[in-house]
Amino acid sequence: MTQKSSASQRLRHAIDHGAAKDKVDFVDPAAAPLGTDAEAGGTATDDAAVEREIAAMRRETPASGQNPADPARTPRDLIGAARMLQGGVALVIVGLAVIAVLLFTVTG
Repeated sequence: MTQKSSASQRLRHAIDHGAAKDKVDFVDPAAAPLGTDAEAGGTATDDAAVEREIAAMRRETPASGQNPADPARTPRDLIGAARMLQGGVALVIVGLAVIAVLLFTVTG
């Protein structure tokens, strides 16, 4: 088994860290390392072509109207926001339950 090329590793790193401008800066787990499919097919990926792709990704800008991934937001930020939403919903439910109990005891 051969190691994936360092150019493929740099491409994967660039993609995972938002250079393609289509995702946030976060590592995606991969079932197979980048370049493995080409290698299995008997055609190893040319390192020069990979380097050109990395350079092209870094100099491209999103087309007008596209909403590129916001590098300031990470999945951890989104998890924090989801937890705050869950806490707010739980607080509303508890508040409604307290109001229901109070109304039941006053009218009953």
